[in-house]
Amino acid sequence: MKKLTLLAACVFAGIAAHGATVNWSAQVDTGFADSTNAALAQGNFIRLGYFSIPDASVLLLASPTVTNVATLNASFVQFGQTTVGQSFGINGFFAASSLFSYASNPSFDLTHQMYVWVIKATDNTSLANALLSVTEQAIVYEPFGVAGSSINKAKWQFPATDITTAPTPDLGDTKPSLGGVYLAGSYQPSNAALTTINGGNPTGAVVLQAVPEPSTIVLGAVAALMVAGRRKRRCA
Repeated sequence: MKKLTLLAACVFAGIAAHGATVNWSAQVDTGFADSTNAALAQGNFIRLGYFSIPDASVLLLASPTVTNVATLNASFVQFGQTTVGQSFGINGFFAASSLFSYASNPSFDLTHQMYVWVIKATDNTSLANALLSVTEQAIVYEPFGVAGSSINKAKWQFPATDITTAPTPDLGDTKPSLGGVYLAGSYQPSNAALTTINGGNPTGAVVLQAVPEPSTIVLGAVAALMVAGRRKRRCA
């Protein structure tokens, strides 16, 4: 993985600075895994930005149904977009550099928290198609405003101007031990598939949260109605 990290550094260095830049990645000791603990396949979309709704509202919409994802998407202000495998060509990891001009986007709110939102979908031909065919997702961040952290919180804060030094958020920053917050998905300290890909180096995972099977949702609703019916009969 060291060679891959060097490759990402070269990619970042070759990008002209004509706006604010965020160099974001999963390239050190944490990658993406799907709900079966397999390394997330290349081509799945990863988004960087912020939500215009509170975390509590995002939590309520965390189950990645198409309806919930559409509601989340309506409140998501995107800074950058990439896919699993960017720069490295392997499952589970990526490195990307996202350029943004505040002069062209004056409504972008710098006070918001930076989020990484990753989705697994059955159709990744475009982001729009992926959002309509989502099966799993994870939404994670490292809160930049918390004092006393062992990492640099500024890495998860949007650049203040077009000429600000580029922040470098990495997925490894979101370990719960470092204060990472999971609005969807979970953290796994050790993932066998990602460790193998990472040359045997111990590697954790951001594990995506799966969409409940339609049959499971229906059965759950039927069970709830049956329980409610029994309670009413007892009270009668």
